[in-house]
Amino acid sequence: MIFLRVAVAADAPTGRPFAVRVGAKGLATSARSAGGVREVGAAARFAADGRLTTRVAGNTLVGAPASGAPCAGTRGRVADTADTADTADTAAMVLPIDRDDDPSTRTSSCATLDLPAGGEVLWAGLYWSGFGRGVVPSGDVRVRPPGARSYTTLHATEVARHVLPEGAGYQAFADVTSLVRTAGSGRWWVADAVARRGSLGHAGWSLVTVVTDPRQPYGRTVVLDTAAVVGKDKALSIPLDGLAPVAAPARIDLILWNGEGGRDGYAVVRDRSLPGEPGRRPGKEHGRVTGRTPGAVDTLHALLGRRPVLHLTTKREGLHFGVAVVTTYSWS
Repeated sequence: MIFLRVAVAADAPTGRPFAVRVGAKGLATSARSAGGVREVGAAARFAADGRLTTRVAGNTLVGAPASGAPCAGTRGRVADTADTADTADTAAMVLPIDRDDDPSTRTSSCATLDLPAGGEVLWAGLYWSGFGRGVVPSGDVRVRPPGARSYTTLHATEVARHVLPEGAGYQAFADVTSLVRTAGSGRWWVADAVARRGSLGHAGWSLVTVVTDPRQPYGRTVVLDTAAVVGKDKALSIPLDGLAPVAAPARIDLILWNGEGGRDGYAVVRDRSLPGEPGRRPGKEHGRVTGRTPGAVDTLHALLGRRPVLHLTTKREGLHFGVAVVTTYSWS
């Protein structure tokens, strides 16, 4: 299968299927989409078929100092079912985190990337985000791969800005496929991915990788990203149509930039082809409470229906969605 990246014009009509034709050296083929341009959703940054697995590693750069190991992070709990336990808020003090041994960094944190043995890195992307009062985005970030003695400065290829209740926010992206292929597994450090000025309320980073793994069943992986604000009166819906056959099992990793550490976020996969109340939660196997920790990476599992949609809601302001890594598997 070949995936083509499509640029959508601002005046493109919605809902109308479109066709594509590819030809080379006397050979040609064409395909027609099942659907058209949508007003809501997220762009596919990368997609691939095969025996694949994904790894997401990251950490925060401001907050309460973590205890324990240097790379102690804020990864959310992995669960297949909804978690409705009533726990205390996890909002943290806004303090810079600088845990490396390099005096030139203002903020730094690390995370361990564990790639499958013998796997080929097909794609890797680094995301970083920050928000606060008067924040001006930084398009640069410093990265120190495993085994390196010094940092390398990367420049964002894309920076998306949004206005949040707490102030200005942004999400930046850089393709780091070649860097991850060379350095591989181990401790990755990211530094100074903050803001050029302003009163910062939150900053963090995530490294997303898509890797071949012969132990996995055949499937499809797609990385969807968009910088979107989810509030008590503004939910986010991302259609997942076309990712896999009906009833395919799916794993979805969510990257959320949540400086409040709110407990009221809820991520769910619904089937739009089935009747039901829009605000009603489905069975426990389809959703989970999310966004409990700053810079959370939460994972949910579901069976995709005929018209699946990822729906994210919260009862309070300030949940900033960044990335969804969706992997679907064949039954055999």
